Amino acid sequence: MFYKKLQKIMFDSINKYLTTYSNSESPCLVYDFGLLEQVLFEFKKQIPEDFNYKFFYAIKANANEEILRYLSDRIDGVDVASLAELKIAKKFFNSEKISINGPAFTCEDIKLLNREGYRTDINYPEYLINNFQDSEIGIRIMEVDEQNNSLSRFGINIFDDNYFHSIEIANITRLHLHFGEKNINFIRKLEDTLIQFKKMDKLKNITEINIGGGFIQLLMSNQLNNFFLELMELYKMFGIEDKIVTLIEPGNALVKFSGYMVAKPINVSEESGKQIITVNTSIYTNTLWFTPKIITTLNPTSTNRINSKIYGNTCFEYDKYSEEIYLPKVSTESSLVFFPMGAYVKSNHSNLHSNKFMSEVYLWTQTES
Repeated sequence: MFYKKLQKIMFDSINKYLTTYSNSESPCLVYDFGLLEQVLFEFKKQIPEDFNYKFFYAIKANANEEILRYLSDRIDGVDVASLAELKIAKKFFNSEKISINGPAFTCEDIKLLNREGYRTDINYPEYLINNFQDSEIGIRIMEVDEQNNSLSRFGINIFDDNYFHSIEIANITRLHLHFGEKNINFIRKLEDTLIQFKKMDKLKNITEINIGGGFIQLLMSNQLNNFFLELMELYKMFGIEDKIVTLIEPGNALVKFSGYMVAKPINVSEESGKQIITVNTSIYTNTLWFTPKIITTLNPTSTNRINSKIYGNTCFEYDKYSEEIYLPKVSTESSLVFFPMGAYVKSNHSNLHSNKFMSEVYLWTQTES
């Protein structure tokens, strides 16, 4: 049902785009706040009403200022992973509404930002030594396997005896667990973390738990409510349900479906009965982390579908949008629409051939929430 609502808004938005821009802006990334509004509505609807949480947005997914302006009075804050992201976030959120975490910050950065009232979570165990006995601090928990071996280079392995003293003397009031898609396995790993802090007699000091992102599968399968109910039961097991504020930091899950790309063919040719399309933008420079899907063609020359391959416009041999897909026949007067494109596009953009990032345009298609 949720995805069907997105589909309706999506195709209404494309019609509005064609009316507003006459298909002249290309390549362009179209953000529709109606799509973002629908995702935010659905996300909050699936969270239990009595769950004590704060909704933060992970800016690394998309630092577009118009998106941040829209979100500024609709969420509780944002998470930043660099000083550059922090500079953008400060335009829309004060220090209490900004969470700091990531490997890009020096110890001196963390000290300063902590004094200025930001939520600062340490990524490196070395930073704890002789630095945060007198001021509250958070730590990022490293993901480990069943033998407590590290599964990530991020965070502090709280099960490693080498770091026990540093954790013991620091004034840790926040825990930050940012790994994987949320599921029952995450709940178990959080339980192990709480057990460890209880053993160290440090759990009593914890007032905030940041569980990061990774909600997209739960959101799309309408399982967010069940996950948070399990999380609440876990808190009750430890008797901390009334003292813990939980931060959630969706990035991809929140903005992924807010944008789509419109691109035009530079050239269309046929080889062995296949349609070979080169478009005026590049998967290699724009979407390194994923392959977007073509959801429709605009102004096709024929409705008959033909086996097609789509390439980007760089000199990189493997700049391909798809291996093969059946599409209507198109020409250089047609356009292809790729969706979803709201997350990890501009933030991952590279400028091979000195190509600048594509145009960004904004629409607001009304929802039926």
